[in-house]
Amino acid sequence: MRSATTTAAEKLSLIIAAGVVSAACSRAAPPSRFPTAADAIARMRATDACSRGVSGEAKVDYFGERGRVRGSTLFVMSRPEKIRFDVFSPFGLTLSTLTSDGRVFALLDTTSKQYFEGPA
Repeated sequence: MRSATTTAAEKLSLIIAAGVVSAACSRAAPPSRFPTAADAIARMRATDACSRGVSGEAKVDYFGERGRVRGSTLFVMSRPEKIRFDVFSPFGLTLSTLTSDGRVFALLDTTSKQYFEGPA
């Protein structure tokens, strides 16, 4: 059986929680650092001017006509047109590698034991 003090304590906690949430949501957005959109874009380009590339990794889970395919991908790209894209099995084996230097395109598919090469 609940006592009257427990109910009063619950009501007080709900009122405090509602006050905190409403206070947090009532704040105005901070003023922009940049007076115009062109200034923001110029700053972004200046910040990334020395960047030469990007790399990343992702987990893949695909459901197709032939069933489920799971694995990982790793990509490395650098300016102006170099790319390397690897696909790995869940066990860490390389299934496919795609590379291009802007002139030559190459794809190694170890699952079908084929190598493709040609102009990019």
